[in-house]
Amino acid sequence: MLTTLDCADPSMSVPERDESTTALQALTQWNHRFVEAMSRRFAERIETEAPESLEEKVTFACRLALGREPMPEERDILTEQLREHGEPNFARLLFNLNAFVYVD
Repeated sequence: MLTTLDCADPSMSVPERDESTTALQALTQWNHRFVEAMSRRFAERIETEAPESLEEKVTFACRLALGREPMPEERDILTEQLREHGEPNFARLLFNLNAFVYVD
């Protein structure tokens, strides 16, 4: 997973790391067993710590994962995703949002 995501070799000192965007990276971010495991763990936290309503669960999860509340249009889409596919898939979706993956 680290090689696919261009992580630097820890045994070497490098001034900057390589950057690329490939289809393999996107597939790894969706399907790697580490991402699946962390999605399940995050889903458990959403289920146990978030309020009962779906909208409140979405807000809670976005605060934790993104450091901000979702915009109204995001909230609608994410609430529908949570309703249709459950907490683990919702968590995996959050982990693949640009706001989570890229640092601006």
